[in-house]
Amino acid sequence: MMEDMQYLEYIEEIAYIRYLCGVSYDFYEEEVRIQNVEDPQIAAIQNECDTLLINSPYAKEFELEFGYMIVNQLRNNSMLLSANTISLRAEESRLRTEYISLLSNRQSKDTFSDQLYDILDNLIKVRTEIANTLGYKSYIEMAYKLQGRFDYGENEIAAFRTQIKKLISPACNELRKSITVQYPDTNVRDADELLTVIKDMFTDISAESRDYINYIFEHELFDVADRPFKRNNNFSCCMLPYKKVPFIIGSYHGNGLEANYLIHEFGHGYAFYTAARSHKLYEYHRASPSVNEIHSKTMEHFAYPYLDGFVGNQKNNYVRNHLFHSFDNLPYRCAIDDFEHALYDDIKLTRI
Repeated sequence: MMEDMQYLEYIEEIAYIRYLCGVSYDFYEEEVRIQNVEDPQIAAIQNECDTLLINSPYAKEFELEFGYMIVNQLRNNSMLLSANTISLRAEESRLRTEYISLLSNRQSKDTFSDQLYDILDNLIKVRTEIANTLGYKSYIEMAYKLQGRFDYGENEIAAFRTQIKKLISPACNELRKSITVQYPDTNVRDADELLTVIKDMFTDISAESRDYINYIFEHELFDVADRPFKRNNNFSCCMLPYKKVPFIIGSYHGNGLEANYLIHEFGHGYAFYTAARSHKLYEYHRASPSVNEIHSKTMEHFAYPYLDGFVGNQKNNYVRNHLFHSFDNLPYRCAIDDFEHALYDDIKLTRI
């Protein structure tokens, strides 16, 4: 059954990739709409199977063979899924897809700002209703479960935000006064040449990364060209479980920051590619959203010895900007987190 589930997710992910990349957009937009309706029903059935496993007499043996983390994950998932929320989760997926469609529009965002706010407002209400139906006091409590956070919660994150505000934000403000924050343009002619430089980098780092990048290029598991209906300014890494490979998406126009984004996504892909070949359980092929960033952000720093190929004599400028952005990203992420807590703490908040 697990192999069947992986194959189902594989073909769904193919459709989603083509949707994000603007390939036969109308056809795959409809495919994604169908997924939004059917996936919550499939997840509810999968949850029944997982619940049988963790409540069975063999649960302890299962944990001894595969580790306690998988049991934690299955128990966590059972607290997030219920047949009672199928229609609500379908509506949540629909709203998220509508949001992506608007972001793919090449017009000014001001032309449909009201639509974006309406989607956000509806998402807040739907997610809160899902959380309440499942017995959570708010969507925030549920969201920590969705993020796979087993050993820390709201209090710890609030303390972290306070530390960042006290120690990091003032330093970022001072640095912003003293440096020009702008990535240099790359010295490569086009996306193909940039991909060649990325391939050379991964080939040189290690035998494992060489195997990874050769496979990626041999099977053309990337799309960095710009085109109509492609999600604008999107850099992401999709996972294809049945084949145990990633697919890298980007829109490259010549900026060093975009090159950094692509290295970041290739880092995500490398983590998935190696994990899928090391662990028997599909659930261990991907980490939590927070842990995933360790792989990709580290890969950005691994690129430093190879920057001559990316930006030539602008290497020092690139490193200075990259280090600042990495530092400045901490208060930026905390600000988003604080904002989202406020939205879901009081769902009656309005734009005004």
